[in-house]
Amino acid sequence: MHLKKQDLKLFDFIYENRRVFSLWKQSDLSQDLTMRCTQAIYQKLYGIWIEKNPDKERQAESASRIMSYQIMGIIYGWLINGLQTDPTIIADEFIQFYKDQANH
Repeated sequence: MHLKKQDLKLFDFIYENRRVFSLWKQSDLSQDLTMRCTQAIYQKLYGIWIEKNPDKERQAESASRIMSYQIMGIIYGWLINGLQTDPTIIADEFIQFYKDQANH
């Protein structure tokens, strides 16, 4: 998968709505909300990947699951730290991580 900044608009959305998202860590529903968001990201990624490679269902499932958990981990950690880091930096670091992994 080749990631570009425009693929990671989710980080901008969260930052623009940070007042609402800051309530996430204060909520008793935090775990349930995290799992629901992870599932929504998974479904979106799976839909994109399976459409591009319909004969690779198992790979699409695995890649979607791994990336959805990684994205939610980043978001949750970012929320816990008060969304102090600019979303562009978050996206850049995420993309760089994947580039580094692809080269190994």
